[in-house]
Amino acid sequence: MTTLPRLPPWPALFEAEARGALADALQRYLQMRRWFRAKTRVVRRARVVDLVPLSGASPAAATSVLALLELEYEAGGVDWYALPLARVAPSAIRALADGAPQALIALLGHGSGAEGLVDGLLTGHAAGDLFVLARTGRVAIGEAGQVRGRPEPPLAELGAGILTPRVSPGEQTNSTIVFGDRALMKIYRQLTVGPNPELEMGLFLSAQPHPPPTPRVLGALSYEGAGEPPRSLGIVHQFLVNDGDAWSMTLRELRDYFVRVAQAPGGDPAAPPIGRFGALAETMGRRTGELHLALGRPGIAEPDFQPEPLTEIDRAAAVARVRAMLDESLAALGRRMETLADGSRGLVERLLSPLGHERRRIEDLLARFGSQPIAAQKTRIHGDLHLGQILVRGDDFVIIDFEGEPTRGLEERRGKSSPLRDVVGMARSFSYAPEAVLRESLPLGADAQRDRIGWGEAWTRQVAARYRAGYLATVAGAPFLPPPGGPQLALMLAFHELERVIYEIGYEINNRPDWIDIPLRGLARLVGDDVR
Repeated sequence: MTTLPRLPPWPALFEAEARGALADALQRYLQMRRWFRAKTRVVRRARVVDLVPLSGASPAAATSVLALLELEYEAGGVDWYALPLARVAPSAIRALADGAPQALIALLGHGSGAEGLVDGLLTGHAAGDLFVLARTGRVAIGEAGQVRGRPEPPLAELGAGILTPRVSPGEQTNSTIVFGDRALMKIYRQLTVGPNPELEMGLFLSAQPHPPPTPRVLGALSYEGAGEPPRSLGIVHQFLVNDGDAWSMTLRELRDYFVRVAQAPGGDPAAPPIGRFGALAETMGRRTGELHLALGRPGIAEPDFQPEPLTEIDRAAAVARVRAMLDESLAALGRRMETLADGSRGLVERLLSPLGHERRRIEDLLARFGSQPIAAQKTRIHGDLHLGQILVRGDDFVIIDFEGEPTRGLEERRGKSSPLRDVVGMARSFSYAPEAVLRESLPLGADAQRDRIGWGEAWTRQVAARYRAGYLATVAGAPFLPPPGGPQLALMLAFHELERVIYEIGYEINNRPDWIDIPLRGLARLVGDDVR
């Protein structure tokens, strides 16, 4: 078991003299979590800004407490994180260390009788208390603010019998808990001031006469500090029985595909058949199109959702954003050149030269996107659409998680953009899946590995084409897209693919540096290079 910090017993934990030690322990804990979003930043100070008893009149008397931790960074800026705290008996600590070590934060007290301080969402201790607030609309009063529940009628009508939580075993960007077969509660770990995109989108889509394939919003939780705008703390969705997410399904299909292709005698190795997944990809394309039609339909009254023309100013801003992301990513790659594979290192070295062929290809694409007339609209979009954001239900799909890309600011995640950004995000997810399966395999010889990479690329081309076909057939004639088959559509797809690949490079540098060659390979294809 990892050595845990020692803190005072539960009642004394919340006294003023223990706050510094509690803040240090919570900072240590959250910096090891997947949902901590500032892994490359240096924390200058951590402090507990509020303690909200979720059950009981005071933190010391409560069985679960919401701690709000503020992190101040050396380079400037502040983040708030939500940590629902609970305690477990000494006898439960060893079982958690073996089965759910990510739930353990610290030991409370000394000696054999020390209790465990735990993340009350991962053990379920705090989940029920938060769900009660959301279901009833009650308010939990803290030292500096309050947590408020907001139920929609279907949630308020649910009885208390479904309150046994089922906690998701893995770590995610946020934390999700299922209650019975009726509701799924998601708690946001990083709290930001302002409207929550997922709640906005969910309420808007739930109110449509013919809602697209997305779960209905049942309620929400917010934290309200004195004199401050609310911060979204959580959302409750309708729970939909499903067969897992589309990423897991795709990996299973790909494993079978690689085995099938390797064992097939003869055939065209450049374009092996993709089997039933082509039809599934078309269905995903149709469901994406239905979502975009709901978000982009004419006559929407809400200003935050009304479609608008995609102007030259919008495109110039997008070009500037991509240039800035590219410069930042290349600078980071330059600092890690020795860690890159040989082919990727060569590409990065060429990209670092502003006069090189690769940079000229990129600049040409950016210039054409910024200057050529494009007849299209911008709308609200999903903002982070990929295979992990789609649930499988038999041979059909449901789209979930409307928070937007986690590294982007709130204003950008709530902003309007071309729906093609979602389409390209899915296409890039199809590129990641074969790479993920290949990384599961035992080391192969160079020729065998090259063959499998080629088969994976062939699979991606066919699947992405079927997905786009299903999508374009669904949205044909929609005003948010230029005419299909024309140069404007091709230009927009190319630009947004470049934007997505550059975003992926920055994400992988900060989160999964051993995956960096995947977006670099995508960038190489865009600029006409080969990094195999």
